[in-house]
Formats: sequence, C-alpha cells, structure tokens
Amino acid sequence: MKLSKLAVIIALGLSLMVSLPSFAGEEEGHACVHACQPGKFEMTHATGVIYCVNCALKAESGADVDCAVTGHKMALKTTKVVDFCGEEKADKVGMTLFFLDNDASKPLMKAVVGTEYTISGRLFENLPIMQVEEITIVAGHEKEEGGCCPDEGEKN
Repeated sequence: MKLSKLAVIIALGLSLMVSLPSFAGEEEGHACVHACQPGKFEMTHATGVIYCVNCALKAESGADVDCAVTGHKMALKTTKVVDFCGEEKADKVGMTLFFLDNDASKPLMKAVVGTEYTISGRLFENLPIMQVEEITIVAGHEKEEGGCCPDEGEKN
C-alpha cells in the first residue's frame, strides 16, 4: 500500500511540474523568459531627463512647495524605456519615474536638472518607481554641490 501512495505522489508532482510555466525556456510567442516571481526581477533600462517635480509643479500650476525648505524631489521624465527582453515600451515614454531611496540612487537626488541619464534597475509594475542599480550619464553634466534648478541656489 505504501508503494502505491508513493507512486500517486510522484505522479501528481510530475503533472504539476509539466503544468507550471517554464522559466528556463522561451514563452509562447515571446523571445525571452519573464522570470517575475515574488522577490525576483529583471533589469529595466530607462533613459530620460532629470527634473525636480516640486519646481515643475510650482512653475506650471502654482503648487505650494518650497524646495529651499524641503529639498528637491528629483525624478526622471522618460524618453525611452527598454525592458529586460530588450523591447522598447512606448507606453512608458513620457512618464515621471521616481527612485527608491538607496545608495545607488543618491547621485540622482543631487543631479542637475536637464541632465540626461540612463538608469537601470527594477521597475515596479504598479508604481512609477525604480529600484536603481546603475546610473549612466547620457548628456549634460554632473554637479557636486548646490541647487538642481537653474537660477536657484537651493539645497537638494
């Protein structure tokens, strides 16, 4: 009797393995594997221009913000987003992308407005937030100290 129970368990296990999607091969109709499992991610590459969301909202809509007091809220206005499969994501172009506060994102918090970057990391699907892993300056310049916005000497 013990042998037949073991055979049933093995058969069930094998049938589950066959029915689960494979992360080692190609998905149907897709050139790469999407390994999005909880706690795992693949790199996304976002290119765009750094700007201060607070300064932009103040200039465009008269928002009640004071970056001299609170500091700037830097973000990336995307011009190109490429997923981990190398596919461009047109629906992500023009979005404002924020960064998780971590060691890798620190240089972005003091970046000069108008500098173009490519930022690589984990793009969260439900929020416009990236966990930054790598930063590359595409165009513009770095600045070690001072305000991010032209005409301002505010702190970041």
